[in-house]
Amino acid sequence: MSGIKKLAGQTIWYGVSSIAARFINYLLTPYLTYKFTTGEYGEMSILYAFIPFMNVIFTYGMETGFFRFSQNSDKDKVYSTTSLSLIYSTLILALLLIAFNKPLSGLLSVADKPEYLMLAAAIIALDALTTIPFAKLRQDGRPRKFAFTKLTGILVNIAAIYFFLSICPQLIDQEPDHVLSHFYDKDWVVGYVLLANLIQNIIVFLILSKEFWGFRFKFNKALWKEMMLYSLPLIIAGLGA
Repeated sequence: MSGIKKLAGQTIWYGVSSIAARFINYLLTPYLTYKFTTGEYGEMSILYAFIPFMNVIFTYGMETGFFRFSQNSDKDKVYSTTSLSLIYSTLILALLLIAFNKPLSGLLSVADKPEYLMLAAAIIALDALTTIPFAKLRQDGRPRKFAFTKLTGILVNIAAIYFFLSICPQLIDQEPDHVLSHFYDKDWVVGYVLLANLIQNIIVFLILSKEFWGFRFKFNKALWKEMMLYSLPLIIAGLGA
């Protein structure tokens, strides 16, 4: 009975935190549609359609593979192998996004602002690097830290967006010589949303730093091959989702 109660309690923490995070994030939609022009909102929509697709490619099903192999293999070995695999692949894929920045920016209709893709690449990379630490929190039965980290990240994102899109312009309008006027660009609003997202991911990464660095620098090649055979087909399901 105690096991059922524990499972129910953890499910509530994981479920409520995910639902609350989505709900809070959805509250941004009317605010952003008010702040953005149609063209700016279109740019943001394209970029935020690109990011989740790349998240699937960057993580290539390893989160599911981590849970699957942790049940039957040495947990520390699985965690170390999975973490190192994602670190190496994230570095390579992020460098590829940077190397092909200009053609990809044109493909995403933001050729005049290639820095948007650079910010998106950083967001995707940090998302990928925190995937396994989040999974480890669930495996270790630590739903409160999981929920705290998720909700903190969302609240930081909202606060940063409001600061960049509302407070900064207001301060500059009130005081044209304000120090922010030397850095702030009113035509870079989509960039500020991406920057806010990047700040969120940095905060989340810092909160999860203990879990992230909790692996050993030991890579099990045989285990990795098994995990890849299991995980790679999940990319298709992930892209479909």
